[in-house]
Amino acid sequence: MGAYVYAMDAMLYATTGFLDRGDQDIMLETATCKVFCSEFGFRTVDDCLQVMGGESYMTENDVERIWRDSRINIIVEGANEVMHSFLFAYGSKQLGEWMLAIKNKPFGNLGASMKIGAELFLGVRPAVPNAPNVDERLKPLLDEVMRRIADHSHSVKMAFKEHEERLVTAGLVQRRLALVSLWIHAMVCSISKLQARIDGGLHGNELEYELAVVRHLCAIANDEIVREQRNLTINSDASVKAAATAAMKWIDGKPNGHYDIPEKTPDMTARGTGKEPDLKGIPQFGSGSVFQARTTAG
Repeated sequence: MGAYVYAMDAMLYATTGFLDRGDQDIMLETATCKVFCSEFGFRTVDDCLQVMGGESYMTENDVERIWRDSRINIIVEGANEVMHSFLFAYGSKQLGEWMLAIKNKPFGNLGASMKIGAELFLGVRPAVPNAPNVDERLKPLLDEVMRRIADHSHSVKMAFKEHEERLVTAGLVQRRLALVSLWIHAMVCSISKLQARIDGGLHGNELEYELAVVRHLCAIANDEIVREQRNLTINSDASVKAAATAAMKWIDGKPNGHYDIPEKTPDMTARGTGKEPDLKGIPQFGSGSVFQARTTAG
């Protein structure tokens, strides 16, 4: 929980810092911030609920309300599943266009063609970016991030090679690549925040605490990155699609009246044919409501 909160704080302040200094295009950073903070903000509160046990479920405790209020953040302002596709599409747009230009005219820039060809067909990895100077205690963490950046660049290029035009609709692949970039950003922001804190004189117990938290955040991030990269090649995508197709076919034979169907479902033939909601247990405002009676009496 401490690692999540530290990363969220670091990412939020980094994003507002980009805005304050006048950066023109921070769509990728703000989208990353939205996805990470909404997801791990809810996870943190959910863990808090679990730690407190049944008492946390009682309305008089703050965590119950925070838990309910934070869950909507994963949905509003762009559901995180949609944001994963945006992060991939917007983040890889320039790289994809560059690769397509080389593919269409391989002899137009022979040096670039040989470089990308060696990477795609011979397995030559891109160079690891140079890391800026940081406190010696943070250097191993930042060096690892630089290696992750190089690996991620290679993974994105290989995804373009393998899936080609199909990558536009390959949501599961997009999600994995987006999550890798999200974790890389979380590590960079967290290390940057701690470096700034050290430069500002952080020491003693506070320094030891923040070092432990950032090291743990990076450990979590590296585990998640390894898992997502592995799942690019070893996964259950084929069975997921088969099961989904079977489920959709099966449910088509069921009456709409057995299911809750949103008022704005894109299926026009299903609108207004869903299960009638049971509102008896929900207080209603209007004529004869308790709210109106109390207002009138007052």
